Amino acid sequence: MTQITIRLYVGVFILLVLSLGVWSVQTGRSFRVSDPGDVIHGALAQQYERYYNDSFPVKDFGAGFWAAVQYLLFQEGRKGVVIGEQGWLYTQEEFIPYPDFSQRVTDQLSHIVAVRDYLRRRDVELVLALLPAKARVYPEFRGDRKPDVTQETLYVSALQSLTSQQVIAPTLLPVLRQQKAHTPVFLRTDTHWTPMGAEAVAAGLAKALKPQFPALGWGETRFQTDVQAPIDHRGDLMNFLPLAPYFEHLGPQKEIVQARVTRTDAAVEDNDLFAEVDIPVALVGTSYSANALWNFAGALEQVLGVAVANYAQAGKGPMIPMMEYLLSDDFEQVPPQLIIWEIPERYLPFEYDLTPYALPFLTSSLKDSEG
Repeated sequence: MTQITIRLYVGVFILLVLSLGVWSVQTGRSFRVSDPGDVIHGALAQQYERYYNDSFPVKDFGAGFWAAVQYLLFQEGRKGVVIGEQGWLYTQEEFIPYPDFSQRVTDQLSHIVAVRDYLRRRDVELVLALLPAKARVYPEFRGDRKPDVTQETLYVSALQSLTSQQVIAPTLLPVLRQQKAHTPVFLRTDTHWTPMGAEAVAAGLAKALKPQFPALGWGETRFQTDVQAPIDHRGDLMNFLPLAPYFEHLGPQKEIVQARVTRTDAAVEDNDLFAEVDIPVALVGTSYSANALWNFAGALEQVLGVAVANYAQAGKGPMIPMMEYLLSDDFEQVPPQLIIWEIPERYLPFEYDLTPYALPFLTSSLKDSEG
């Protein structure tokens, strides 16, 4: 940060403090004591505090004002967000360097291979849906913000490592880049994809999977996907840009999402599809799969023509949901024929505490990584 920028920050901060001071004084002058006895009994302070908070929401105003200054003058937000151009926001997780980056990624890839091996011993196949970072799919809106050099080659190198170990992991970057020429595949103010992005990835996976696993009965069940009415959507990255309620109009424009709902075609509902014991495909992953707004599981059902049991979970990353699914009664009693494991690229450098999950393959994998 240059000296000029620092001085500008200080000047704006002083102006903010002075403005809030004047406003607070004016607010306090209109306060009236409702009961003189409150002074004696000590209730006056509490009464004034409630009045002050109601009449002068200094916390919300001050936070919003400072967020507006940072956003408009310095193109910055709170720690966790990277401000791009034309109202685009990115998660900082796709840009920052991590300590021991290479070792972290190596450990994660080792765990993926260990899961694949464990599943094959149970006659279950694994397909990895490695989702490229938003900053990789939409680099044109990053402006002068560039990811750390370790992040630049992460997607390609991870895929190369996995495919060299015979993990089925179709490359999905070209699919999303091609689709974005027609419809948005990521939301401007959110870490997540759009329903159209989910559909594009589902189609890309289907193209790769159908020839490899012809025995799964692709297309035996018909599904129908209905587009819902448009709704306003507040992206999760707006949490790092707290402009509301006073300065929200100064930030990125609101986004519109048209959700999809996928259901079995009416002509086959009488077949009692979901009463079947056999589960062709299970989906495990993050909020990209768990959140019904993106309809990824439905998009897979639509293009694959088979039922997809969704075991994805939000807020736990990709590793923990897989561990919990493998330990679940559902997996033990009715294992699927194929698992699609959705993992966003940005989670590869993360660290997880997997010690609570007593899986034999995991124990050996952890020992190997520690050794």
